[in-house]
Amino acid sequence: MVNTLRISSTVATTRAKKLEQEMLQAGLIPPATAPPRSEDEEAVRVRLESIGMHVGANITEKYLYLDCRF
Repeated sequence: MVNTLRISSTVATTRAKKLEQEMLQAGLIPPATAPPRSEDEEAVRVRLESIGMHVGANITEKYLYLDCRF
């Protein structure tokens, strides 16, 4: 799953960078002044956290539902 998310995040990051470059060339946004960071690893981390949050919420909801039934 991590490898799939890594590939998906790379595609999404590449798409976002291309869009940002087009906007820079059109003069719609100012040039970035912050140093580049590892966007690919950050995107994977965010997606994994999101999946974990959804799984945790679903498990909690299921256990709360089971507790209320008895």
